[in-house]
Amino acid sequence: MNSVKKQKLVSQNSILWITFGTIIIGLIYAVFLLPKGYNKDLSVIGHGKNVAVVIHNEKNRSSRNFIHLVDQVRAKYNDKMEFCVAFIRTPEGEKFSEKYHASDASLVLFAEDGHVLKTISQLRNVDKLIEEIDIAFDYKNQNSRSIL
Repeated sequence: MNSVKKQKLVSQNSILWITFGTIIIGLIYAVFLLPKGYNKDLSVIGHGKNVAVVIHNEKNRSSRNFIHLVDQVRAKYNDKMEFCVAFIRTPEGEKFSEKYHASDASLVLFAEDGHVLKTISQLRNVDKLIEEIDIAFDYKNQNSRSIL
């Protein structure tokens, strides 16, 4: 084999390895972008527990920022409600989004019986998100009653 053919073979192998490596890195990155700790089973709505459903589009920056915002308040409410996610780029998520008229980067709050209390969209402030959730579920009044 002459040196030109060897260089072409090495070059082709390098391109294959670079492509393969890029795909693997992309998959790993995509997995890390997925929200952690959210229930994907939306059938929990209306079964005796308050539920908050994040409408999420992993390709949308504002949606990624919004789910990060929700992540910051989840610990405060984990004992009071179930947190779910509806991926808008899936058939189930798209159906859910259409049914409840909610776009990506939204949080739909459901009462224990399954009726919608509120839809929160495009917030960028943790304190405002906490305030909206507390008002929707009347958590402020419940906390003040438990102190008395």
